[in-house]
Formats: sequence, C-alpha cells, structure tokens
Amino acid sequence: MAEEAKSELVLGIDYGETNTGLAFGRAGLASPLEVLNSKDERVLVNKINKIVAQNKIDKVVIGL
Repeated sequence: MAEEAKSELVLGIDYGETNTGLAFGRAGLASPLEVLNSKDERVLVNKINKIVAQNKIDKVVIGL
C-alpha cells in the first residue's frame, strides 16, 4: 500500500478569487504547473478537468 501511495500523481489546487495555482505532486515532492484565471469558474473547471484527464491524476488536493 505504501508503494502505491508513492506512485500516485496528485494535482494540488490553490484556489483564489483572482488566480488559481496548480501543481503536480508525487512521493512528497511538488512541482508548479500553471496559474489559471479564476474569474470565469466554468472555464476554470473545464481546464482543471482537462488536466486531470490528460495526466491521469489519482488524487486532487484543494487548498482554500
């Protein structure tokens, strides 16, 4: 089970009213990915969904 957790790809989302930051995480290490505009929530959610699907994300962590 611990080995499985190490290989999981996590998408970190730091939501803000103006911008939302995204980062990939794996095995306790994070790498910045992209900063998205948060003004249009529909566009924001669509972009995040696309990233999750394209990168086969295992878990999503959201910070507020």
